[in-house]
Amino acid sequence: HVPVVRVLAVLADQVRSDAAGPEEMRQGHHVLVLGRRGNGPEAQILARDRTHELGMTVPAYKGYVTDYANVLSPQTLAQLTSLSSQLEQRTHIQVVTLVLPSIEDEPIESVANLVFNQWGIGDKKENRGVLLIFALKEKKLRLEVGYGIESTLTDGTCGKIRDTIILPYLKANDIEAGIANGHTAIVQFIAHANNVSLTNAPTVT
Repeated sequence: HVPVVRVLAVLADQVRSDAAGPEEMRQGHHVLVLGRRGNGPEAQILARDRTHELGMTVPAYKGYVTDYANVLSPQTLAQLTSLSSQLEQRTHIQVVTLVLPSIEDEPIESVANLVFNQWGIGDKKENRGVLLIFALKEKKLRLEVGYGIESTLTDGTCGKIRDTIILPYLKANDIEAGIANGHTAIVQFIAHANNVSLTNAPTVT
């Protein structure tokens, strides 16, 4: 069962951030790093170069929601996958979530960048993709946003989703609810911003 997500009205107003570069925000032991990444030729070359710097293998893509930590129920996986599938069909925007038991103390920025580019999230020309990645052992998460959607999913909006939707569940050790709510909120916000409706998705108010 995917917990009901309540997206605050402030999200619908698309909170803006004037910061030009990545912003790291900490609360408790959970870290959110907001990244702006492309998946064009230059970014892919950079990703390949950084592969040699990591002590871990980039995980294989298994779908819109790839859970290597086995914390999501089959029903939750199916529901989140359905939401992302509907969103891509109606907006051509991809939202992908990756859950890892550990990133082996590697920088989550590097891992997320490699995954984003090697998985080819978002159209290569329009670069309209989002990756939400969780590293459970390290208690870190990162939201990687393609250039083609950064005007919609701003740092301010990402921070609101993190603070009001994801972190409360993680702090309560309800990992599945935190992941499910985060993924659903991102999909829901993008759908609302593009004036499309999704079946069995909460309504932005």
